[in-house]
Amino acid sequence: MPRGKVVSIVAGSFIGILTFATSFALVKAQDYNDMLNQRNTLSRDIIRNKQLADEKKKEATRISGEIKSLEKDISSTQSKIDSLDGQINDTRNQIDEKIRIIREKESDLKKQQSDQAEALRAIYESSDESFVYLLFSSSDLSEVIDRTSYMEALEVKIDSNVKKIIKLRDQLLKEKEVLNSKEAELSGLKKENETYQNNLSHQKNQKDDLKNMTLAQQKSYQDLVEKLKQEMTSISAKIYEERQKRLKGGKEALGSRSSGYPYSSIDSPDPWSFLTRECTSYAAWYWNVLLGKEWTNTQPGQGDARNWANMVSANNQEFGASYRVSNTPQIGAIISWSGSSLTSSHGHVAIVEAINQDGTIDVSEYNWLAYQYSYRQFVTPSDYGNYSYIY
Repeated sequence: MPRGKVVSIVAGSFIGILTFATSFALVKAQDYNDMLNQRNTLSRDIIRNKQLADEKKKEATRISGEIKSLEKDISSTQSKIDSLDGQINDTRNQIDEKIRIIREKESDLKKQQSDQAEALRAIYESSDESFVYLLFSSSDLSEVIDRTSYMEALEVKIDSNVKKIIKLRDQLLKEKEVLNSKEAELSGLKKENETYQNNLSHQKNQKDDLKNMTLAQQKSYQDLVEKLKQEMTSISAKIYEERQKRLKGGKEALGSRSSGYPYSSIDSPDPWSFLTRECTSYAAWYWNVLLGKEWTNTQPGQGDARNWANMVSANNQEFGASYRVSNTPQIGAIISWSGSSLTSSHGHVAIVEAINQDGTIDVSEYNWLAYQYSYRQFVTPSDYGNYSYIY
């Protein structure tokens, strides 16, 4: 085979291998970027749903106030119901007493009417006998006088009975009027009590509905956050794995230093209003504890690494410091990446530990590798997008 042809075949094979390697690298890069994009999307979803859950928590707190107000209304309504129950019982007792009195007066009235009838009958029977007849037919004058006195007594008794009957009748009518009034009062109290009972039931249902609705919505968002976190954990694991591969096969290297960072729990609030074992918490700890430089999250909810350059002026005002933002590295400075497909949309912060002659830097950091401390050497800052130094 001619030498030129051999050279041509070898060159062609080499180009083919190079093309395949390049294509494979592009596919890997695309896969990595896809994972980062997925994680960024999940991260945004988590933040949004956390905010919604927090809003529901605040709403639950607000509604708790409304529930307390409802509980006061419920207590007031219950007190009114209890008071009405007492009034109803008193009114029933009064009605029972009136019925007893009316029955007594009706019995007394019947007796008086019977006595009156007896007196009238006696007078009627004696009405045909004249005084002259009595005078001559009687053997004794005293008998005539006694008979006359008896008749006069009957007349007095009749007059007295008439007055008693009229008085009893009037009293009976008044008692019946009072009875009718008490029965009407009792009916009104019962209706009022029924209204309060219905209000009480409505208030209790409203209280339970408010509480259950908000708690259910809050739980729904929290469950969604947990689900998104699990998905993000899965994707993050792949990203961290890819970062380790890059470290092993690239120009960067991992040092063997230790940090002294004291927090073991993940994503718990730290003293500077960041979340533990995140890059931001480590950088804040490093400055505050190791360097004695005060730095805190002056924008709660917006303390992402990408925003740190914007927090310089606020920290200067807070602590009377004179921190500044620069493009030139300095030992002990915070390097803040604004966010890229390699650092996630939240950005990344680290501490500059060394400045190398070739322009690379060594950094100490947290959560470049799955919530772990790492000391990366020979880092080219521009490989990870826009950046700035704070010191």
